[in-house]
Amino acid sequence: MAELERSLHQYRSRNSAIELKVSLNKIEKLKGKIEEFKAALQNCELRVELLETNNEHWKEQLQRSQSEIKDKDHIMGEVVTQVREVADHLQTLAVQ
Repeated sequence: MAELERSLHQYRSRNSAIELKVSLNKIEKLKGKIEEFKAALQNCELRVELLETNNEHWKEQLQRSQSEIKDKDHIMGEVVTQVREVADHLQTLAVQ
């Protein structure tokens, strides 16, 4: 009976050791995956930072362009007003 108990104990110990090795292998694989995910996350964070910087650049460019358009629209409005005044003056001269 003692022999059977000892055999059973050895079997369980061996089985536990195998299960521990399997668990350790799984843990190591998971650690590797975690490192891969960390690297991917860091890469994504850098890409987001770059995109945000580019976005700010394009916002500034858009504001400059809108300002230039506004200035040109104002100048064109003044030109149209002056052309009308000249046309009115020429028409007045033609009538005289």
